[in-house]
Amino acid sequence: MGILGLVASVAGSFFRLIDNINISETEKLKLKTQAMEIQKEALNKALELQETIVKSQAGIIKAEARSESWLTRTWRPITMMIFVSAYIYAVIIAPIFQLPIPNDTVVNKSLDIIYFGLGGYVVGRSVEKSVREATLAVASIRGNPYKDKKDATHPTTSKVHHSDEDDIVEEY
Repeated sequence: MGILGLVASVAGSFFRLIDNINISETEKLKLKTQAMEIQKEALNKALELQETIVKSQAGIIKAEARSESWLTRTWRPITMMIFVSAYIYAVIIAPIFQLPIPNDTVVNKSLDIIYFGLGGYVVGRSVEKSVREATLAVASIRGNPYKDKKDATHPTTSKVHHSDEDDIVEEY
């Protein structure tokens, strides 16, 4: 469960607790309103944290990709190719040619690494876009002046963003 799921779970438990308290409906409504405000603030902080994590991970991958050392640039793809090759051997080649197969634990751990590795590249970009969309939604709730504009000076709403940290241009 991610941090957003944790916040939602805690809030759901709190709302159920309020429902079970022996107080008037008006007081329950006041408590639920306060709980919703707290939940909104917690979700905002969780989204900010998730966005920071994604940006940090992207920064590491960008730095590795720009490195002058070929090993630093290619160690992730090489590692993924090795694990994918090992998995293909264990699942396809070994059974067909009746070769020795590693035990299930090794095969499953390799598959976990493949999922994790692919997740870093494939899912990472999707998560980054989702966090950006959620951040814009939260910003529109807060009354952010950029909510309906495509202003190139605002990084979360721009179509093309020039990073101050490096000269890379990204299309969102």
